[in-house]
Amino acid sequence: MKNFINKILGVVGLKLERTSGRATMAGALAYLKDKGFAPTHIIDGGASDGRWSRMAQRSFPDARYTLVEMQPHYEKSLKQVRSGTVVIGALGPITLDSLIKDPERTLLKLDLDGAEPPVLAASKLLSRIPAVILECPFSQLVDKCELMAERGFNIARIFDLNYNSTGDMTQVDILFVR
Repeated sequence: MKNFINKILGVVGLKLERTSGRATMAGALAYLKDKGFAPTHIIDGGASDGRWSRMAQRSFPDARYTLVEMQPHYEKSLKQVRSGTVVIGALGPITLDSLIKDPERTLLKLDLDGAEPPVLAASKLLSRIPAVILECPFSQLVDKCELMAERGFNIARIFDLNYNSTGDMTQVDILFVR
């Protein structure tokens, strides 16, 4: 069956391959869970429609979620996230530190379309958070990795490679841990 599917996909230059799951967002969350990390609070900055938080709830169902999204048309969808508090607005004017109550038990995910560096740089509590997931366009990769290293983080997982229409890689998501 796999050969048949690959023959069909080959016509358009694609190939079906098995992955271990480690190079996915779900794999990164499973990694944290396997390491014994059990966040009580998860901040989803750039929450969009809440899909990421709903996926994270499968790994961390008991956590409380704060979903920050600047586009108000997502509010109805975000309110469907269990144990979720919805904040409509942009991180920056809304400071990251104002959302963090117990930094040692917080997981932070930021997908701010390139606006992550000033938000992270302004945080006094960032270096106390055990794990951070960042969207990293290649144009900001070095800067984001240096900022996180300065705050005591190491790269634990790189996953979810994104490609543009010509097939070039444009960004990755990175799990940083202290």
